[in-house]
Amino acid sequence: MKGLLIKDFKLLKNQKTLVFVFLAVTLFLLVSEGISPLFVVGYATFIGAVVVISTISYDEYDNGNAFLFTLPFRRKDYVREKYLFALLCGGAAWLLSTAAVIICSYLKYSTLSITDTVFPALLILAAFGLIASVMLPIQLKFGQNKGTIAIFVTFFAIAAVIWLTSKLLHRLGIGLQNWFEALQTASAGTLCLICLAVSAGLFFLSLRISTLIVERKEF
Repeated sequence: MKGLLIKDFKLLKNQKTLVFVFLAVTLFLLVSEGISPLFVVGYATFIGAVVVISTISYDEYDNGNAFLFTLPFRRKDYVREKYLFALLCGGAAWLLSTAAVIICSYLKYSTLSITDTVFPALLILAAFGLIASVMLPIQLKFGQNKGTIAIFVTFFAIAAVIWLTSKLLHRLGIGLQNWFEALQTASAGTLCLICLAVSAGLFFLSLRISTLIVERKEF
């Protein structure tokens, strides 16, 4: 798996121009007035998911997987490496952007609000885990072209299911207001821990699903 990580970091190095563009945009958003600092954290973190998807596309380019999987590593090692790479890229982007936002906020206002900065940033990290858990299996299953379409369809379907569920609960007389009130009474730290735990659980479930996909896939 170490060799696969080196390969992906070298692929990332070949995209240094694109990486510099993302960094420049992140810095611009960070110093711009009227833009929420948490938007900067979200933008930088989700770029990590894009980076991982791009390495999968590079592996598939020109039927490259047919050669790649002749090398001496197990298919589940390939999947584990992609998920580890996602954690490294997304985690590094989240950590650096969060640190930059905290420093800038402190320099501007000479104060640091944990509730307004750190806790929302942790929720963004949980959201990154959820999005990566959906995107990686789809990309590994359908490939570059079909995978992009499948990702949009999947997120649209999730939004539709949430909307239909809320409508159904409303018709059954089950209001969501009590649930939201219960969430509001919970402490911000407890809410963050719950979201991170759910995200981590789905991330490992996604890892298992992706492993089954790649082990059964023909190249």
